[in-house]
Amino acid sequence: MQFLKSTKDGEDRMLDNTMILFGSGMNSGEGGDHSPKNLPLLVAGGSKLGLRHGQHLAFDFEKSLPLANVHLTLAQKMGVETEKFSDATGTLTGLTQSS
Repeated sequence: MQFLKSTKDGEDRMLDNTMILFGSGMNSGEGGDHSPKNLPLLVAGGSKLGLRHGQHLAFDFEKSLPLANVHLTLAQKMGVETEKFSDATGTLTGLTQSS
């Protein structure tokens, strides 16, 4: 990320026009069970693409939003015109500047 931050991309930094998603598709839940719920993820970059940073987002554990909601949100911010991705139920509130 430091390299992307220090590299110019026109008038911006390359990191501003790049989205990075880091995390896991599984959480080691209670008792060591593998669970696709409550995943710790890091989203970096993309400030010129509409991502909002400097925050911690936590969602209702009981509602178990699918990971595909993150992917759908990022895809739309990259300009992909779609309302669907895998098992997504919508986009994530708070991840983007317009939400």
